[in-house]
Amino acid sequence: MSRGITIFKKRTWNSNNISKKVVWQCRTYVNEGKEACDAKAVDEYVLQDAFV
Repeated sequence: MSRGITIFKKRTWNSNNISKKVVWQCRTYVNEGKEACDAKAVDEYVLQDAFV
């Protein structure tokens, strides 16, 4: 499980087709797998709506 600060990394899901989606995922999850980090992916549009 992730402890302390969680650093997120920008990822593109389904980059080669029309259902392409940009999300932010926990860097630990990306590098070590879902057992290492319980944070969920966050859709980029959700972040934009929250901060812009």
